[in-house]
Amino acid sequence: MKPFKPRTRADTWATSAMATTTFALGCASTPPESPEQAQADAAIADRVYAALEADRLHFYIGLEVRVRYGAAYINALTVDPAVRDEATEIARNVPGVTKVVNEIEVSAGSGGY
Repeated sequence: MKPFKPRTRADTWATSAMATTTFALGCASTPPESPEQAQADAAIADRVYAALEADRLHFYIGLEVRVRYGAAYINALTVDPAVRDEATEIARNVPGVTKVVNEIEVSAGSGGY
């Protein structure tokens, strides 16, 4: 299939307009949170953080939890892949969490006992 090549000034304009519209729609972000939503998300983030910290069987280095519209984003470093998976389950069970995005990194070769 041959690539489209504009032949007239109108074709060039139409192609440019479609590309600009596609780019603008693709870059559209979620609307800003209302103060109530931001407060609710902060409370959920606190509960997720507390639940992860309360789990004394697993260790997280530099644990960070962000919540946006109920979606919990977990970021940390660990040495055990099972810890990463367990963190998802712990966060998923916190009231108010609608989705978990687990950004925990597993550090290879740090199991020096």
